[in-house]
Amino acid sequence: MPNARNYGQLNRPSSFQHISMIGPSESALAKFLFPMAKAVAENLGENKGIAVCGSGQGEAMAANKVRGIRAAVVYDEYSARMSRQDNDANIMALGARTLDIETAKRLVRMWLETPFSGEERHIRRIKKIAEEEKT
Repeated sequence: MPNARNYGQLNRPSSFQHISMIGPSESALAKFLFPMAKAVAENLGENKGIAVCGSGQGEAMAANKVRGIRAAVVYDEYSARMSRQDNDANIMALGARTLDIETAKRLVRMWLETPFSGEERHIRRIKKIAEEEKT
């Protein structure tokens, strides 16, 4: 079973900022996840983030509280591709307890390389989500 330390072995894009911690901490959200999500939100459409926790679920739920963030739990090739292609996800959440390192590397590459389709129906959905964030 991989641990969070293994995920540091992923190949990184040229413009990459690594914000991480090893081991459980109640302050992980405040110290690492929220600053990362806010950094992504500062330049929507350009910045992307990758969060790793036990299942990916908690990090995605927390990241989605930041306005403009569309975090998706990615667990297989289909979820990696569709979260970018149809939903323009800007944060990928991975489960360290559910994925081996080679699978995680493959999914990260796929997620980073998959463009948003720009289809009108998907744009409308994303705009509706953004409108709801304002309420």
